[in-house]
Amino acid sequence: MLRRFDAQDFRTDGLEGGELAGRTVGIIGAGNIGATLARCLSGFGCEILATDPYPRPDLDTIVTYVDLDELLRRSDVVTIHMALSEQTRHLIDRDALAQMKPDAILINCARGPMVDTAALVDALAEGRLAGAGLDVVEGEEAFSYRDLPTHIVDDVAFARLRAMPNVVVTSHMAYLTREVVRETVQRGFGHALMFAAGEDVPFEIALPDVAD
Repeated sequence: MLRRFDAQDFRTDGLEGGELAGRTVGIIGAGNIGATLARCLSGFGCEILATDPYPRPDLDTIVTYVDLDELLRRSDVVTIHMALSEQTRHLIDRDALAQMKPDAILINCARGPMVDTAALVDALAEGRLAGAGLDVVEGEEAFSYRDLPTHIVDDVAFARLRAMPNVVVTSHMAYLTREVVRETVQRGFGHALMFAAGEDVPFEIALPDVAD
């Protein structure tokens, strides 16, 4: 749609969308962000599934907790909001994608390596997945937050994703609001002042002892 608009093609042929009401949305990672999303989606009349190792009692009335396999099988939209770890790297791999509905949409606003990009490209190209919305992708550290108008991004999978009309890719900016940036800076300065005063700092990283 955006490409048509940029080319001044204002036709609506083939751009019919679908209502969220009545759709099943699967949230992988129902922490603070996932919980906020669940509350928002509940207002649209969605059935909301979630998978998380730490279920939240405050979501009991709007979320049904299931395992990952069931979430993938039942969801019309799957959205990822879980932290990256060795256990969650390529959480969405070929086997996971094979469980999803062919008319489902995958959204990743967490971390790129949680999705196997090559497997995702194949699923999209073969019609086994309807579309994807990606704020993060594997290998994005090579180009994210940089202005590269004459640079060739040497990433075949990323190039294929960008060329697909059923994929939207943004530049790792889902978090980027004035409020979040302000809060991040204030929290960082606050923790620095606490550290300087010898106080316990939340999320302090213990550094290993270094021999003289």
